[in-house]
Amino acid sequence: MAYSQQDQDRKMLELLDEELEDALQRQEAQLELSVRLVFAPTGLNIRGKGIDLAEQLGLNGAQAFSLIERLVQDEYIRGKTERYSTGSMGRAVIYGLTNKGLALIGRIPHPNEELLESLDNIAAAIEGLQGAQPEQKTLARKALGELKHFARSLPPEAATELAKQLFGGG
Repeated sequence: MAYSQQDQDRKMLELLDEELEDALQRQEAQLELSVRLVFAPTGLNIRGKGIDLAEQLGLNGAQAFSLIERLVQDEYIRGKTERYSTGSMGRAVIYGLTNKGLALIGRIPHPNEELLESLDNIAAAIEGLQGAQPEQKTLARKALGELKHFARSLPPEAATELAKQLFGGG
């Protein structure tokens, strides 16, 4: 089935939102997606799961990866994408949807989104650390996953107060 660009954007964001919710239930702080772009191309696969997001949209892996790249660039998704030097592989790390992304899929941002966005920024910073060992990054990702799970369960007032204490100096 062929979708318009806005419909493709919305459908991808809906799929990512569902998968992010599942990841949070597993206490993971992010989704990691991979694709082989040339030499026996693959779909856009979620690490550790047998789910091909591209197939669900009627796209090939390269098209779906380009869509993710654009949604990150256009600030619908909090995350990062990279193509490896040979151009044959791509990887995306998705931390969450922005308020703009949530609005496009008709979801009112959770009152705790400010706190969750701050945790996503910490996750992105950890991912970018050059001097940290992979085991340290894995432990940090698990800890952030647990914090995000905790933050989602807080009453809105408590999340606001925690965000102020942590990030607002208050």
